[in-house]
Amino acid sequence: MERIGQQLNRVRLNITWEIRSFHSRPIYRRRGEVVWVLSGYIKLFREPPCTATPIATRATTTITNKWAKPKRSPFSLYIDIALIVAILPLKCKLMGMNKLSSHELRISEPTQKEISAVRRRPIYFILDNVLDTYNIGSLFRLADAVAARKVYLCGQTEYPPNHRIHKAAVGTEAWVPWEKKGSTKSVVEELQNSGVQTVAVEQHEWSTDYRLLSDRHIKFPTAIVVGHETDGVSKEVLEVVDTIVELPMYGVNKSFNVWGAAAVVAYKMLELLPK
Repeated sequence: MERIGQQLNRVRLNITWEIRSFHSRPIYRRRGEVVWVLSGYIKLFREPPCTATPIATRATTTITNKWAKPKRSPFSLYIDIALIVAILPLKCKLMGMNKLSSHELRISEPTQKEISAVRRRPIYFILDNVLDTYNIGSLFRLADAVAARKVYLCGQTEYPPNHRIHKAAVGTEAWVPWEKKGSTKSVVEELQNSGVQTVAVEQHEWSTDYRLLSDRHIKFPTAIVVGHETDGVSKEVLEVVDTIVELPMYGVNKSFNVWGAAAVVAYKMLELLPK
């Protein structure tokens, strides 16, 4: 109920009332009002959530303003009330499916409650000396896409606030929990001690083709470790992780982009999540 209440406060009632008047043609009067009200509330249903005045106040104001308009019949008010009662619960139920656009994400300032309200998957990301801020921002965007629990930025990895990370992440760094750490190995061992399986994405003699991963190999929660753009995951980290996986390369290029490889493995992990 608390989450529904939070979402209710984010609904925007932005209904355009300027339409053609049907009052000059009495035979179409009621039909015109039905079309008028429905068009407004269809727009309401399609609007994305945003921080705004509490919906109860806005809805009350909406009805009051319409009722105060001259030549407005009680029929219009009845439709208003009925549609608010019918649409808003459905709107609240589907709120979790509404997504923010890139522009909305870049200017969003989520509260801790809003961040905590996101349903997280049992997946972590560990960045081992990832230096390119474009890759860091893209990994934040990936972490949001899979609803990861947390991102660990280790070693020399840059961290927010950083305008280049913000640009690449389109604001998702504000929605994904993250923590700056000095040692990647310490983070891996800390997570392992808490029951998290660690999987490094790296080309190595001990690595396994990611396509061979199954629920027999992967246990949740799990952490995906990615490394430096040139040097990859450090040797000391590879020695302590539980599993090493790699992507097959069929062309002339030896390796794949760090965030792209992480994305492939992350979505493979999602496939293996218990239903």
